[in-house]
Amino acid sequence: MQEIKSCLERAGVKNPLDMENIKLALQSYNYGNGYLEWAKARGGYTLANAAEFSDMMAQRMGWSSYGDKQYVPHVLQYYAFGRIPTGIGNQAIVQVAASQEGKSGTTYWSWYGFGSRVEWCACFVSWCADQSGYI
Repeated sequence: MQEIKSCLERAGVKNPLDMENIKLALQSYNYGNGYLEWAKARGGYTLANAAEFSDMMAQRMGWSSYGDKQYVPHVLQYYAFGRIPTGIGNQAIVQVAASQEGKSGTTYWSWYGFGSRVEWCACFVSWCADQSGYI
């Protein structure tokens, strides 16, 4: 726990929604101390630079691989705040919702268990969450 705490502090994570710095901290936790400063010098964490760093270190060490290039997505699939549609992270619920534009509400209120039309956004949001695998 101390190691991940240290990575979160060194990455400058401000709060549980600071996904940019959380991603940087997570990949640094996976790769070790060298990644954090290396990535900061290149604009922060990206999936592409995580792969680049892994390839560079594997070659330098003479290994076939170095760390988990997909560590951040692997971890964030279990992080509730990583699923909030902020323009980053998991966008499944947004995609489901967008696909429903122009459709009637019958599907949502009947899925929720009502026998007739209900003007309640929780029906729609809950249906979208169910369809995207969140509940």
